[in-house]
Amino acid sequence: MIQRFSTLCFTFVLTCSLTVAADADPRKPAAIQTQEVPAVSADIVAKLSQYQNTRTAAFRGWAPSGNGMLISTRFGNAAQLHLVTQPGGRREQLTFFDEPVTGRFIPGVSDGALLLSVDSGGNENAQLWLLDRQRFQKQLLSDGKSRHLVQAWRRDGSAVVVSNNRRNGKDMDLYRVDPRQPDSLELLMEVNGQTWEADDWSADGKWLLLRRYVSINESYAALFDVEKKERTDLPLPIEGKAAIGQLAFAPGGRAVYLTTDTGSDTGSGSGADTGTTDTGTTDTTVTENTKIRVFHASDLANTASEPGVDIYTGDTLVVDALAYRFGTGFLEVPAGDYAFNVFADGAGPTGDAALAIPSLTYAANEAYTLVAYD
Repeated sequence: MIQRFSTLCFTFVLTCSLTVAADADPRKPAAIQTQEVPAVSADIVAKLSQYQNTRTAAFRGWAPSGNGMLISTRFGNAAQLHLVTQPGGRREQLTFFDEPVTGRFIPGVSDGALLLSVDSGGNENAQLWLLDRQRFQKQLLSDGKSRHLVQAWRRDGSAVVVSNNRRNGKDMDLYRVDPRQPDSLELLMEVNGQTWEADDWSADGKWLLLRRYVSINESYAALFDVEKKERTDLPLPIEGKAAIGQLAFAPGGRAVYLTTDTGSDTGSGSGADTGTTDTGTTDTTVTENTKIRVFHASDLANTASEPGVDIYTGDTLVVDALAYRFGTGFLEVPAGDYAFNVFADGAGPTGDAALAIPSLTYAANEAYTLVAYD
C-alpha cells in the first residue's frame, strides 16, 4: 500500500511539472500541446521576425480611369489594397480590414468602386464586399456564411461570375452576381462533384468560357450560353487527357485562346482568327502534313430544314452536313494556307457563307481544332 501511494504521488508531481513547463512558453499557441519542448527564447523570436515580416506587392489590376494600378501589400498584420498612380509613387491605402483583402476595381466604372473578397480568421469562407470610394462606405453583399470565389467579369462591370457552396456546403455552383446589390446571386450552373471555373466572359455578354479541373494533368473546356444556361463541351486538341491553362476570348469574341501541355511536358499557347478556335500540338510522326478538325457549336442552322452545315475550302467540300454539337475527326491534309466557308447544308459553295473563316497558316506537325459558335 505504501509503495503504490508513492508511485501515484510521483506521477502526479511529474504531470504537474510538465504542465508548468509547457505553460511557461508564452508564445506557444493554446491549441498546441507539447511535452519536453523547451520554450523559444526571445532572442530567437527577434532574429526570426526579420525574415518572417517581409513585405511583397502583388498586382491586382489597372484603375478603370487609366490613372494608376491596384496592388496588394502589407504595412500591418494583414495585406490590404493600395492605389499607385505613378512609377515610384506613394501607395494610397484603400482598404482597412483586420483580415487580408483581395479584390479589384469594378470594370468600366467611373466612380472607382471595388469588389472585395475577405474571409475571417483564415476560414476560407470569403465574403463579398462593395467598397464605395466616393462615400467612403463598405457594404456586405454576400450571406456572411458560405464560400465565395470571384471569377469572370462582364466587360461593362454589370455582372460577375462567382462560385459558391451555399446549396449544399461543398459543391461550388456558378452564379451571376450584380456587384452593387446585396444577395443578388442568380444560379447559372449547378456543379455536382466537379470543379468548374469561369475564365472569361465574351464582349457581347452572351458566352462564358468554362474550364473543368480534374487534376494537374487533366482539365476540359466548354462554352456556356448565359441566356439559355446551357453548356457545350469543347473538344481537346488531341485524343486523350490533357491539362488546359486559363482560357480567354480573342478580341472580337469570335475566337478562343488557350494553353495546353499536349505533346509536351510544358504548356504551349495557341490562337485563332475570327470564327475559329485554333489549338496547336506537336505530332512528331508527321513532317509535312497538318491535322484539322471542326466542332459545330452554333445553332444558327439547327432547324428541321437545315439540320447541319457544310464546310468548303474554295469549291472543295471538306465537311458534309455536320450536325449541331457534333465534331469531326482529325482530317490530315498538306500543311499550308487554308480559308474555309461555312454554309447551311446544301447551300454551298457559291453565294454568301454563313461564316467565312479567313485564311490561316496551318503548319506541319500541328493539330488544329476549329470551333464555330454564335
